[in-house]
Amino acid sequence: DAAGLITALGYENMHIYGVSMGSSVSQQLVIDHPERARKVVLDSVTYSIRVPETKLLFTIINQTASDPTQPAGVQNEAQANLVWNGSWDHLSGIDKDVMLVVGTDDVLTPDAVAVRMAGQINGSWLVRFKGLPHVGSHYAPVEYGKNALDFLGMDQSPLNQ
Repeated sequence: DAAGLITALGYENMHIYGVSMGSSVSQQLVIDHPERARKVVLDSVTYSIRVPETKLLFTIINQTASDPTQPAGVQNEAQANLVWNGSWDHLSGIDKDVMLVVGTDDVLTPDAVAVRMAGQINGSWLVRFKGLPHVGSHYAPVEYGKNALDFLGMDQSPLNQ
C-alpha cells in the first residue's frame, strides 16, 4: 500500500501528488495515515465514482472490470475502484494543505466535483485549468508543474514563523 511504500523508500512522510485513480489512493492515504502526508495535490479528482457527475467514469470502470480482453492488472484496478466506498464522509477531517486541480473540460471527473470537494476540505486550494480535459497535466505539463511547485513551496502559515 501507499503508506508502506513511503516507509520502504526510507521516509516518514512526503508530499503526495495523485492523478485520476491515484488521487483516490492519495485521499485514502491522507485519511487513513495523515502522518504520512505533508502537502497533497489531487489532480483529476473525485470523492466517489457513484455520483451523477461521474456516470461516464463509472460506466468505463464497470466495463473494464469485466472485460476479459483487459490485462489482469487493469481489471484489478477497475475492480478496486468499484469496491471503494469513496471519501466524502472524511474530507472535512483532512487537516493537511490540499490543492485540487481540474480541467474545466474534464468529462470523467468534472470540475463541479472538485469544487464540491474544495468546500469540504478546510483551507484547500482549487485550481481550474480552462479548457483542459481529464488528466490535464498530459496536455499542459509545464503549467501543471509550475502550479504544483508554487503550492508545495508556499508557507501557508507565515504567522507561525
